[in-house]
Amino acid sequence: MEHPVLPNTERWHELATQCDEAISKAEKVKSECNWILGDAALEIFPMGKDGVNTGLQENLRLFADELGVSFEKLSKCRDVSSSWEAQKRFRAVNWSVHQVLMSKENQSKIKPGMKVSEARKLVSKQEPKFNAKVEQAKALLKDPDVAQMVMSDHEVAGTIAQAHKKAWDERKDASNNLVRSTQTGKSIIEASEESIFLNHLSNMVFRGREATKVWEKMDDHSETFTDRALVAIAQVDNVLSFLRTLVDSDDLDTELHRLTKGEL
Repeated sequence: MEHPVLPNTERWHELATQCDEAISKAEKVKSECNWILGDAALEIFPMGKDGVNTGLQENLRLFADELGVSFEKLSKCRDVSSSWEAQKRFRAVNWSVHQVLMSKENQSKIKPGMKVSEARKLVSKQEPKFNAKVEQAKALLKDPDVAQMVMSDHEVAGTIAQAHKKAWDERKDASNNLVRSTQTGKSIIEASEESIFLNHLSNMVFRGREATKVWEKMDDHSETFTDRALVAIAQVDNVLSFLRTLVDSDDLDTELHRLTKGEL
């Protein structure tokens, strides 16, 4: 494994500058931009032996944030760059074609001028055969004796272990993304409820004060205005009472939620 580029080093900033320039021109040369992003991602988060993750996802995530691109996008570009070494790439062929044909068994099928639709059609024809092989392998490995014999082969066992680690890392990263999304959503909801509460509180006090002012200026305290004033004063009292309850309450979130739902 090559030595990874670490955050805030000279090479890190060089890569960031290259990627920023590529992103600014992405509309015209999208394929070239994706290659630059992928190659930079590989320097920051190199592939381990046989493509096994090396535990540097967070550095790549930091780099993605610095560039303003999604981690998923950068990871995708990294995978394609890793599959296609620079000397094997067809510069006149769209990057997306390389992405579709990135597996070792499909790389030999790429040709000059190939379109994405052609590549996808080619791969789709192979999917049933591949899926059939997968199901056959799964059925065989469910037999304990077969599984034991297979795992006794060190090369095969190593390949399975590496594939398992890669799949585990991908699931772990997906889980982390879900946790981050959930936390972000929760923060947004909490901020929204707080904003609703403050607006609601402000409106109650404002209406109470305005109605009271009108009532105080009237020479003729008619029944209508008297009622309005009493309602306004009651609202202000409710606010003060509610604030006292919040201060004394052990469950502030529940009280806020009741208010925003109009239950108080």
